[in-house]
Amino acid sequence: MINSLVAYKGKAARIAGQNTHKFELEFADGSTRNVREKDFRFIHPEFTKVNDSCAQADIAILDDFQEETLTLQEITEWLFDEYTAQSAWCTCILVEDGLYFYWQKDKIYVRPTEQVASIQAKRDAEELEAKTLAHCVDNIANNIFDEQDLAYIKDIEKVALNQSKHAKILTHIGVENTPEAAYKLLLRLKYFEQTFNPYPARHGIPNDVEIDTEMTEVERIDLTHLNSYAIDNADSNDADDAFSVDGDKIWIHIA
Repeated sequence: MINSLVAYKGKAARIAGQNTHKFELEFADGSTRNVREKDFRFIHPEFTKVNDSCAQADIAILDDFQEETLTLQEITEWLFDEYTAQSAWCTCILVEDGLYFYWQKDKIYVRPTEQVASIQAKRDAEELEAKTLAHCVDNIANNIFDEQDLAYIKDIEKVALNQSKHAKILTHIGVENTPEAAYKLLLRLKYFEQTFNPYPARHGIPNDVEIDTEMTEVERIDLTHLNSYAIDNADSNDADDAFSVDGDKIWIHIA
C-alpha cells in the first residue's frame, strides 16, 4: 500500500510509510500524520497529485445499478471510462457528497432515483431558506423589511408578545430572544406603531370587544307625576332603588 492514494477526513494523502499498527500519511502541504488503517479510505494504488476539478459525470449511466453496491473502481470506470488516481478521486468526491451514492464499508451504494430526488428537494429548500434568511438579515440591518421577510418578522412578533421563546432570525442578528428586545426591534422597523401596547397579548388578555348598545324601542309610561319613596339621604334627588304607589299598582324603580 506504500505510495497509494487515500482519503483522510476529506483530504487526499499518500501512504508514505507503515509501522506495526499505523500508516504514515503525507498530505499536499507536506504535513504527515500516523493513522490506523480503519481511519482512511483507499482510493488508488498509484499516488499522483489530484485536485477537485472534475469533469461532469453522467450519473444516468448507472441507472441499472440502482440500490446495488459497487466498488470504487467499478463506478469510476463507468463514470469516467478509466480508473486513474484523478478519476477515482472525483468518484470519491461524488460519494462524499452523498446525493447519488453513499459508502457501505468499502463499497458504494447507488441510491434509487426517488431517494436522489428527495435529497435534492431537501437541499433546494435549505438553500432557499438560507437565501431568504440572509435577505432578511440584510434588510433588518438597514431598518427595513419587505414581504419576503414576513415569516421571520412574525417569528420576532411571537417573541415580542411572549408567545414564543426563540426566533432564529434574532440569533442571527445578535438580538436577545426576550420580549423586550424583540419589541424594541419591531418598533425600530416600524412594524409596531409607537402606541402599540404589547402587555395584553403577553399576558393572554383578549382584545376589547365592541358591544352593541342599540336598544329596541319599547313603549314607555310617564310616571314622573308620582311620588317616589326610598331609604336614602335626605338631600338625595336621584334615588336609584325606590317605589311609587299608583292606585292599586306599585311601580318599582330600579336604576
